[in-house]
Amino acid sequence: MKELIGTLEARVAAAGDHISELANELAGVAECAKEKIEGAVENIQEAGCAGLPLGESSPVSLPFSYAEAVRASLPSTTRAAQLSVVDRESIRARQILIDGFPGNRDGTLLETEILEQANDALDYLSREELDVPEGLRFTVAKALRNGGVVLELATPDLAKWIVQHAHDYEFVLSPRAKIRPRQYKLVAEFTPVGLDPTDTTQWRQTELDLDLEEGAIVDARWIKPIHKRYQGQRFAHLLVTLSSPEAANKVIRAGLVLAGRHVSVRKNLAEPLRCSKCQRYDAGHLAKECPQDHDTCGTC
Repeated sequence: MKELIGTLEARVAAAGDHISELANELAGVAECAKEKIEGAVENIQEAGCAGLPLGESSPVSLPFSYAEAVRASLPSTTRAAQLSVVDRESIRARQILIDGFPGNRDGTLLETEILEQANDALDYLSREELDVPEGLRFTVAKALRNGGVVLELATPDLAKWIVQHAHDYEFVLSPRAKIRPRQYKLVAEFTPVGLDPTDTTQWRQTELDLDLEEGAIVDARWIKPIHKRYQGQRFAHLLVTLSSPEAANKVIRAGLVLAGRHVSVRKNLAEPLRCSKCQRYDAGHLAKECPQDHDTCGTC
């Protein structure tokens, strides 16, 4: 019996020693974890001071290896949407639209054929008189169903050069060709109906007041036809077209003074395209091109 008790006491003592060792190890792990957490908190606070919201990564802090790319945190949904918009606007800034492109009346020209014609026309420009920039070549083309084409260049500056010398390029490309500058549409909400949007004098004065380039305000018209107004209507929405995103942003920030009233301005949001046959918004076609055999009820 004494031997059994002695054996049990030895096992209890050994278990106590083992538990003490584990406790010491856990204390060390906790201290190490505490240090790492404090370091992480300091990094997060520094990132916050630098203007980076939590959970978002800087677009210029790119990982240097695939391993770092895997370890890097993904941008938040908001940041991803912002980057998508930036990428899309960056592409649009490099594009130009040409109506009446030669040989593309039905929109069946291949991209390679469009690029060949468009770049061949560039070779006929007088490089001495026009100071043609280096690297002026079209890189991407897209044929439109209406006979026009969208051409993309390497940089926004090259696209601006083409727009500024539109007459010269149209002359060497085709008599029917017409470059259409990209326009930016805004909605001036609750504008007094006493305003005459066809009066160009007031728009020139607005350009001076907002320090815009002359001709930055391209056009203005009422969204709803005048004959559809109800009796006694005092305000209506106005669609204002500007020539550049910089001018549009400035007008959105500053607003407009029209007919003696401060008017808020916002970006015009295009309505989503919907096929009236299959009732889909993401189909990318209209009813006449819909491959579906039977009509779908828009209500059901």
